[in-house]
Amino acid sequence: MNKIAQTKSNKQMSLSFDRGTLLLTNIVRKELPDVIGSSVWRWDSRVGAWRCAAIHYAVVRKALFSRFGACFSDKVMEPAGISWPKIDLPKLRSEQAEALAAWSQAGCRGQIIMPTGTGKTEVALAAMARTKTATLVVAPVRDLMYQVLLEIVGFWTPEYLAHRRKTLQQFRHHRILIAVPEKSLRDGASTGENVLVYKTVLKLAPLMESLERIRAEK
Repeated sequence: MNKIAQTKSNKQMSLSFDRGTLLLTNIVRKELPDVIGSSVWRWDSRVGAWRCAAIHYAVVRKALFSRFGACFSDKVMEPAGISWPKIDLPKLRSEQAEALAAWSQAGCRGQIIMPTGTGKTEVALAAMARTKTATLVVAPVRDLMYQVLLEIVGFWTPEYLAHRRKTLQQFRHHRILIAVPEKSLRDGASTGENVLVYKTVLKLAPLMESLERIRAEK
């Protein structure tokens, strides 16, 4: 172990954010907060400080402030606040509202796990609207990224509709079936003959029936 890590400094203890990690300076090993059940700290000899994953920020900050008080300085920047010019989100169903409430009561931390098609994105947007905080949205594939983007900017913007019309024009000589979630339709909106509307999950049986009908009409 580097001698720097073993020597207590007279400088004020400092916690900061650095490249996805928390950086803790001016503290000896025996005084590191062990609040996760096992040590999450690693000594970084390049900067002479301790590091841990930033996901532990809330519990680490609480432990350091409780133990060291004024001797501890939190230099982690507050997330940027944002102002929504217009919020027009769908009303959450009871289970969605319960999930959001539980997340809020946990200090706006945690995971909300819901089955496919049950409205996770709607809960996330409601959380963003409630906290009014700049949010990083991470998606594993581009299709999902575009879906979340459309949920944020709105399905029925003129730009989006123009783009969809242009795409459909490319297939005007083909018989195609369009599946549309019910929540995406405006109240009273009419649909064409080859539009399949579903509530939350696109089920196989009605899909196959619609495809067989189109095939029989050829």
